[in-house]
Amino acid sequence: MAVPHLTVSVDERSRLAKARLGEVVLGKWRLERLIGLGGMAAVFEAVHRNGSRVAIKILHPDLAGSEEMRERFLAEGYAANRVAHPGVVTVRDEGTTPDGAVFLVMDLLSGRTLAQRLEEGTKPFSVGEVLEIATQLLDVLVQAHGRGVVHRDIKPENVLLTPEGRVRLLDFGIARVDSAARSQDTALGTTLGTPAFMSPEQAFGHWEDVDGRSDLWALGATMYLLLSGAPVRDAGSDLDQLLCAMTRPVVSLGDVAALPRSVVAVVDRALAFHRDDRFPDARSMQLALRAVLDELSAPASLATLPPPSIEPVAVSLRTPRPERAHHRASVTTVRPVAASAAPSPVASGGSKPGALPFFVSLGFAVGISIVVAARLGVQQPGVEGAPDRAPAAATPAFVSPAVEPPTAPTPATASAGPPRSSASVAPRRTPHARPGRAGADRSGAGARPVLNSFSE
Repeated sequence: MAVPHLTVSVDERSRLAKARLGEVVLGKWRLERLIGLGGMAAVFEAVHRNGSRVAIKILHPDLAGSEEMRERFLAEGYAANRVAHPGVVTVRDEGTTPDGAVFLVMDLLSGRTLAQRLEEGTKPFSVGEVLEIATQLLDVLVQAHGRGVVHRDIKPENVLLTPEGRVRLLDFGIARVDSAARSQDTALGTTLGTPAFMSPEQAFGHWEDVDGRSDLWALGATMYLLLSGAPVRDAGSDLDQLLCAMTRPVVSLGDVAALPRSVVAVVDRALAFHRDDRFPDARSMQLALRAVLDELSAPASLATLPPPSIEPVAVSLRTPRPERAHHRASVTTVRPVAASAAPSPVASGGSKPGALPFFVSLGFAVGISIVVAARLGVQQPGVEGAPDRAPAAATPAFVSPAVEPPTAPTPATASAGPPRSSASVAPRRTPHARPGRAGADRSGAGARPVLNSFSE
């Protein structure tokens, strides 16, 4: 759009465009439906006499009197065809209406523009959809910029979404085709483009600085609007928009919408006030967007979980081992009483190292208590018929042969001897009691590393 050339209202342009319905152009194209109005032209659906359908774009009557605008309008066909990309509409023909308005015959596309979808408000744009739209547009810009074409008017009204999900970039009416157009822009002294989507250098009219990075800025502004629902600038009139464009950097997208940081980073860079701070070219921005798309499309379980490790398994198997050890000990404490010389293989295998001395010591204590009780029972004076030697049969398991004289008696003699007093038994308990206490301490310490091995 060339801002200074707006000499009539939109309503008047709409009225004049509708008055053309039914007109036959070049004797073969009948204008059947008004598709839309742009800054420079009205677009119609037309039917050829053989039944084929096309789109015909006719320059507004109030601009048709300017030779410069006529040339610029017709240049759109050359610019679009020079890009030669599936995302750009092909221009088939050109001509002049009976009243002197120039027109272009173009391929007819079905679909809705981004602006139309925003106005409907029925289906908001998702982050993934916006990134995909931008990626397709950048594919067009890669080819356009590579062939010396800068669009200079990227905005929601000029981006069409087909029913198949393809993106088409429309309206190359103010595109700059090569360096020759720069001198023409300077001579015209006009501000070309749509103020709400103009880069700072474009708003200033510094045409020597307007290049592919200006298109990237406009694309960033379009993404900003689609993602946040807010324009990049809070300004009313076109003049206010131009002043803001020339003086104020854009507020970060992250300050107006809750979006992934990677998305915000790409859009903010595209909207940098100084063009040298933006992406250097369309391909660089496209690669950045593809990386963000890959990041967002990765499964959440793979994107958020740490690298595989056995530690989670160890933690999930944590058990209160001290309680289990104590439970087993309470079941097997009587076993050492029957064999004090060597620990039972079952007990040693089922207990932790250092726990067996405690069990043996406990067994000795129980056995000594039995001996003492038996001794006291034999010597009680009020008991009649108590056997004098009966308790002696239980004592050999607790009496060490080391206490006998060098000429050790036979087992029968030892069992026939008088039972020893509790004082004589105590020294035999002491050597076993000390390892038992030490073993109990080691058992408690030994349980801690087992738990730590699961928690480390």
